[in-house]
Amino acid sequence: SRYCCPFRVPFFPWHMLRITCVTKHFVLRQKQVRTAALQGVEREKALQRIPSWVDAQQTRPGRDAICKVFHFDDFKQAFGFMVRVAHVAEAKDHHPEWFNVYNKVDVTLATHTDDGVSYKDIELAEHMDRMESEVRDGQWCFTPEA
Repeated sequence: SRYCCPFRVPFFPWHMLRITCVTKHFVLRQKQVRTAALQGVEREKALQRIPSWVDAQQTRPGRDAICKVFHFDDFKQAFGFMVRVAHVAEAKDHHPEWFNVYNKVDVTLATHTDDGVSYKDIELAEHMDRMESEVRDGQWCFTPEA
């Protein structure tokens, strides 16, 4: 049969999609496609896009990742930053390793399926840098319901 899904839609690339059920709505998200970890000149150029991030290979030999410690005025700002990043990370299906103590968020990014740093990490790092500025400028603040 030329139909490759239960919905009987011909020639649709269902193998490239994953269906996720979210609160009674079906959301289609693009399936993770394996890419190679950045190497050599390509890696150096990509890391130049995020100068405030540290290549973890410098501080942790054998660890192919990028790291940054974000400092905020207080816990509320730090947590607000984490909430904003969580929304983006979930949408991209690419999640950071992070550790939070009061006003500090220590972040490590690596694409585990690629065994190293990929463009997904560079893009998420750029997004996190923009979010840091927005949170610091008061454009977004975490306000829990009482």
